[in-house]
Amino acid sequence: MSLAGCLNVTGHEVAKERGLALEGMRIRIEGAMSPCTFIGCSLEERAGFQRIQVTVDADCREPAGRRSHPGSTTPRSAAR
Repeated sequence: MSLAGCLNVTGHEVAKERGLALEGMRIRIEGAMSPCTFIGCSLEERAGFQRIQVTVDADCREPAGRRSHPGSTTPRSAAR
């Protein structure tokens, strides 16, 4: 799915900009859609996904010797 690819690239770029060592990412995408619009049995609903839920688990570490700034957070898991 192109959404997972976009999140993967964005996650790696953000980690690089923040100087974090991103060991890997697990991206899970779930969605609800009705195929009726595509096969012509209903024109009531809009085509495509009605809901998308994304969970990202990132294995991310700060390089040794680097100190976190007060108020900063280390990315763990993500957006919905």
